[in-house]
Amino acid sequence: MALNGAAAVTLGVVGVVLFGIAWATRAPPVALATAEVRLARWQAQHRAHDVDPSRQPFVRGFLRVADALARPLARIGILPNAVTAVTIWLALWVPVLAAPQRHWPLAAAAAILISALGDGLDGSIAALADRSTAFGFVLDSVADRVADAAFVVALVLAGGIGWWGATAGAAVGLFEYTRARASVAGYSGVGVVTVGERPTRVVAAVIGMLACGTAPRSDEFIGTATLVIVTATSLIGLIQLGVVLIRRPPDS
Repeated sequence: MALNGAAAVTLGVVGVVLFGIAWATRAPPVALATAEVRLARWQAQHRAHDVDPSRQPFVRGFLRVADALARPLARIGILPNAVTAVTIWLALWVPVLAAPQRHWPLAAAAAILISALGDGLDGSIAALADRSTAFGFVLDSVADRVADAAFVVALVLAGGIGWWGATAGAAVGLFEYTRARASVAGYSGVGVVTVGERPTRVVAAVIGMLACGTAPRSDEFIGTATLVIVTATSLIGLIQLGVVLIRRPPDS
């Protein structure tokens, strides 16, 4: 099966427009935050004042990489929301690249990685340049859910069984909805790091796509197995989150 030409051209045109807007809407340069200030802003962004990234090796490593890449962009005034819009665009490429199957999922895996990195860049730019906004917080959440949906659809298009895709999507949605509602309700434990976090889903999707691309004859088994893993980790994460919320009453 060949790549969907119409979808690729459409996304290509949209990409040119988004990159043009990102460059045209640059803000004046500002002094970038120190490590301590940047940490406090990360905790505020993620409603995780009781979480110390220095004690989470994966989170610490991801933040270091994201900050290193974000600093040049922050210095020239690229806005966080512009980066978020680009990450949505990148996520939409994933199912388009996965649909032709055969070796195309390898390209989809690369798109997932770049999209996930972009998801960290917008938050890093906002924290480093103090450009966090309420709209940006909402837009970033929307971008995450669009990416989650795109990755699940891509795994189905790559060969996974459709109803497992629906199950995985429902599990991810339930987990994220519970966390969002707990945050609104004022629970202090909402920032707890669980096995069902988005980085886990990203890693699973990347590995699944790489496996589908290298072993296309087993794409149904690999795609479905990846969806099962996404479902299981989301449900386990939901249980972990629920336990923390039960033990920690809402903030007064």
